[in-house]
Amino acid sequence: MADILAICDKEPVFVQIFAEYLRKKFKTEWEVQAFDKADKFLQMAEEHRPQLSLIGEGMLDSYQLQKLLECSQHVIFLSTKRRK
Repeated sequence: MADILAICDKEPVFVQIFAEYLRKKFKTEWEVQAFDKADKFLQMAEEHRPQLSLIGEGMLDSYQLQKLLECSQHVIFLSTKRRK
């Protein structure tokens, strides 16, 4: 079974386009799952423990974030802010 790469962001169009790109790029290495609702995303994470989670800015509150950190092996936060 392929590792799960899960994406969660408030922008449904972005999530679907990005997920489709990753599916084509990593054909068999990753099972890519996309979500635009935090509750559905966390339910999947608790059940399937994704290898990598990409989380959009402001998607999760502190309680949800703690739950995700317990379920996902690696978490990357997506942001539009640039570091100076």
